[in-house]
Formats: sequence, C-alpha cells, structure tokens
Amino acid sequence: MSQDRIFQLSDIISFDTMQEILSHLSNVTGLTTLLSDNKGIALFDDEVNFNPLCRRLRNSPAGHLCEKSDAYAGLEAARSGKPFIYRCHMGAVEAAVPIIVCGNYLGIILTGQARLDKQDMDKLEQIVKPDTNLKYLQPDLQELYDRHYQSLTLVSLKKFLSYAHLLFVIANYIAEIGYRNIIQKQLSEYEVNLLQEKNNNSELEKGLALLKLKNMQAQMNPHFLFNTLNTINQQAILEGAVETPKIIHALSAILRKTLKTSNQILTIEEELNYIKNYLYIKEFVIRGRVQIELHVDESCLDGQLPIFTIQPLVDNALTHGLEPKEEGGNLSISFVRENDTVTIQIEDTGLGMPHEVLKEILLLKSSEHTKTVSIGINNVIRILNDYFGASFSWDLKSIHGEGTKFTLRIPYQKR
Repeated sequence: MSQDRIFQLSDIISFDTMQEILSHLSNVTGLTTLLSDNKGIALFDDEVNFNPLCRRLRNSPAGHLCEKSDAYAGLEAARSGKPFIYRCHMGAVEAAVPIIVCGNYLGIILTGQARLDKQDMDKLEQIVKPDTNLKYLQPDLQELYDRHYQSLTLVSLKKFLSYAHLLFVIANYIAEIGYRNIIQKQLSEYEVNLLQEKNNNSELEKGLALLKLKNMQAQMNPHFLFNTLNTINQQAILEGAVETPKIIHALSAILRKTLKTSNQILTIEEELNYIKNYLYIKEFVIRGRVQIELHVDESCLDGQLPIFTIQPLVDNALTHGLEPKEEGGNLSISFVRENDTVTIQIEDTGLGMPHEVLKEILLLKSSEHTKTVSIGINNVIRILNDYFGASFSWDLKSIHGEGTKFTLRIPYQKR
C-alpha cells in the first residue's frame, strides 16, 4: 500500500459506526442527516429523519433543484474546509459538513431540514432559487408544503451553527483515527519489508522514516481532541452553550491544520498559531488559575520545525504541572533567536517532577528508549533529533513541588 495513495472514505471509517452516531445525533436534535462520498453518492440505505415534505420533493419534478442545492453546498464546504450553512430552494435551513483528511476531500454530511425565525432566516443565502411554476406542475406539492413546512424543526441560528461545527469535529475526528490506523499498519508492513530485505533500500528507509514521523505525531492529537470534546460538553451544560461556539471554532482551527497539513514541516509562526488556539481552549479548564506569558522574537517566526513538536510540552506543563495545583501558578513560553540558533523555553511554577521521573527522562540524552517516559516528551525529542540531528540540543530542570523548565535549542533555518 503506497503512502501517497489518496484514500476513499470507505478505507478509513466504518459506515455502521458512523451511521449509528449520526442516527443518535439526529434523533436527539430532530434534524436529518445524510452521508455521501466525494462523488455525491449516498452511503446509507435510508436517510435519517427525513421530513415528509423533503422526501416527497426529492421524488418530484423539483428533485433536480434538491440535487442542485446539495451539489453547490458540497462544493462550497469542500472549498472552504468548514461547514456551509444555507437555505435550500424551498426555504429549509441545511448545512454541508465536509470530511477532509490530509487535505483530501473524502465526503460530506448533509444535515438540517430545519426552519429559523424570519430574522435569522434572512441572514442566510438561498443558493438555488425556487421554481415559481412548481405548484402548477404538481398542485399537490403546494398543499404538501403548506401542511408540512411548520413541522420542520425550529432552531436558533446560533444553535444550528454550533451543531454543524460539532458534527464537523466528530466526523473528522473519526476519519483521523481511521487514517492513523492505516499509517500504523503501513509502518508495520515497512518494518517487515526492511527485515526481509538483504540490501539497503534507501527509498524504503525514507518511507519508513516519514511513516514513523506521522505515527508519532498521530499519537499526540487524538488524546487532546477527545478531552476537548469532553470540555465542550461540560461547558455547554454549565453555561447554556453561550461560549461553546467559541471553543468549537478554536478546536476546528486546530483540526483543520492537523488534517490539511500534508507537509510535516511548519514555520514557527504557524506552530505558534496552533499553540494559541490550544491555550484558548485550555483556558476553559484552568479558568484564570494560571497566568500565561508568551514572548516571541519576531526574527525567528519564519524559521522551521516539525509540526506539533512544541504543543505537547505546553500541554505537559499545564496538565501535569499546573492544573493539579489548587492555587494555579505561572506558565512562560518563549522563542528567542540569537544568530543561527533559536532557543525555545517552556517554564512553569507547577508541581514539578518526582526525582525518579526526571531521571528517566534525562536518560533520553544517551538512549532513544526509556521504560516510563511520557509519549509526548519522548516523541518531541525523537522527532527533533531525527530532523535537526546534532544541531539540536535540550535540557530539563525540575524541582518537585516548585516547577519545571524545558529548554530546546534548534538551528534557525528559514522556510
């Protein structure tokens, strides 16, 4: 299986699992859901919660207008990489939610068949104009419309936007997990081939190195995304979903960066934007107990480094150092350039590390493997070592009960 292959939706997700999730969401919200691949072919036998009006229209002379609305919305969602909210030709409110993995558009979820208050309805674009002659072609359609339009689920625009973004996060998270499983399977296949190959095959080794990089980075993302979804749920319960759309927006920005970035090397500025979105979400967990300072030397912003190598260290400082500390504390993140070296420092006044844990991590200076070191720190050091080689160095100081300082030094390489 080639690592450059463009996967189909059927390669990376279980349709049965996805249908079960969408059915439950549809039953809770009263909104319809329909999953299609990137060619517009429906992937479920039955649409979930289709309104009788919409079901009848799709099998009438107006059906081509329904298909036209679906096609336009799907293209717009794929182009923008985010949910597209619109009115169909009969005035129902719908959303097109794209599923994108590594920049490849694999499919779409159509959800909605709802109605809004007139004030909110006027804010949305009607992407396909209605057929004014339709009621004369089939008079019973007008009667059907009058009878069933009021039965469409009434929602606020804010809640509908939040639901569309939540559906986007869940669907793309499931797709990412499926993609990660494929990468891990490929990694195993490459390792077996290397063991069986007597002669050194440089192309095979390059493929193995790239897959290892993707696999290590894939381990970092799902754990954080899953915890964030839980945070969204708790926040919604506590405040009636007032702040939830903001959290979802920040998470969507992170997820889009994760899924769209086929190139595994970013600028420091791009990595910082990811960290800022991450810190915005974490603020809803720490709730003002942690004071965060971010100092960045602008002359290093165009330098490069492997994707998602700093966030795990920031997460480690917050999750294990500061969050468990009742009174909170301070977190300082700095990027400073001096000549051809960029020094990155993450320092916290949290709980610090037990001596045994610190000793285990410091063994990474002389060995690639340790017994108990965390996945996040282990992966960061291995990725930076693989990419920068001898030009990379690091240091870790921690006093149990007082705090931790992690220092990384990488060469400044302009992207």
